[in-house]
Amino acid sequence: MKMQDLVNSYIEYRDSLGESCTIQLKYLLKQFSREMGFNINVKDVTTEMVLVFLVGKKEMITNSWFSKRTVIKGLFNYAKLKRYIFEIPLPDFSPQKPAKYIPYIYSNKELKSLFDSALTYQKRPSQVDPVMIRTILILAYTMALRRREVLLIKLKDIDLGKRTILIEQSKFYKTRYVTFNQQIKDIIIHYLLHRKEKGITQDSGSYLFLWKGNKPFGGS
Repeated sequence: MKMQDLVNSYIEYRDSLGESCTIQLKYLLKQFSREMGFNINVKDVTTEMVLVFLVGKKEMITNSWFSKRTVIKGLFNYAKLKRYIFEIPLPDFSPQKPAKYIPYIYSNKELKSLFDSALTYQKRPSQVDPVMIRTILILAYTMALRRREVLLIKLKDIDLGKRTILIEQSKFYKTRYVTFNQQIKDIIIHYLLHRKEKGITQDSGSYLFLWKGNKPFGGS
């Protein structure tokens, strides 16, 4: 059986069991199929070929090595069950997992210093408003928003009464509401007043963060 046909059959099999394949799982399976060769017979896949896929371009053991191995093992178990292969071409060893990453947590003092630095970081006059940059940083950090999500916020998306912001066109094109506390509400109100004082359009359909000339801020 060709690798591409095996992957498609495996996905259909998982779906028939009610185990809907996630986007990430389908991506890994199709990536594996592509790197092995869509038309290669699954019997011709070697352990060495699988190892190259597991290690990836970085040529080192990362956490993704173990995620890939789990996905590929499921695929080959299915192939063996269907008698497309008789031996599973996976390495029989399991390397030591990389040390768990421990994230650094900024203190309140460090965060304040970081946000306030946006007001003074520019050495030359610029059309980029420092108050706008500071507000972007605060909203992105406190509400765990992606850069694109912050820049696409429109005035109509903000509900100060309910203390929510509607986030549209987020990852996987989903729409969701994010909430904020009174402190962030005060920061948003302060920025809205600042925005009005600078003569920026107050149209509800306009973006919250604009350049001079009422152009959407790209952040580049």
